[in-house]
Amino acid sequence: MKLFFEERLAVLVIIACGILGALWMGYIRYPQVFLLPRELNASDAITVLVAGAVEHPGEYRVRKGSLALEAAHAAGSGGDAALDYLNSTVPLVEGEVVYVPSRSESALDAESKREEILRRWRQPLQVRPFDLNSASLEELATVPGVGEKLAMAIVLKRRSEPFRSVDELKTVAGIGGKKFEQIKDYFIVKETAE
Repeated sequence: MKLFFEERLAVLVIIACGILGALWMGYIRYPQVFLLPRELNASDAITVLVAGAVEHPGEYRVRKGSLALEAAHAAGSGGDAALDYLNSTVPLVEGEVVYVPSRSESALDAESKREEILRRWRQPLQVRPFDLNSASLEELATVPGVGEKLAMAIVLKRRSEPFRSVDELKTVAGIGGKKFEQIKDYFIVKETAE
């Protein structure tokens, strides 16, 4: 059976609509796949905390310019979530808390809970210092101000020569004086038995 041009075009349009529909349904059902690509550069993403009436509260990396509603969907907004409470026109900023209230909460209760969560989240973390010569790439990347790129630079530096002191962090590409002062207290260098 031979198809005419118009029939082939119709089939292609139907297939394209099916693919676009599947992508849209995927975005509705699993928006975190679309909001959290692992390839995002640090300059293209921000970290926000999503809490309240969501299935998976916690920190989320989202694209700059994302809205609170998108972050709530990424965390799996529950059936009791009052999504209309979220300001849908103001883009999120780094370190913001997106609190999704339940339908039974008043606006005053929701705002006081958001402020309390924000205060707790911004308290400095008590992180045990990591040994520069033995910490894994993942551990190094958890240090505030380091991230994956600098963690990889630290690992590459120690492969060529182990660190003898924390001050040697200054020799790692991407770590200047200001960055060093910010991260130095998170690291130690253990003495090695010779």
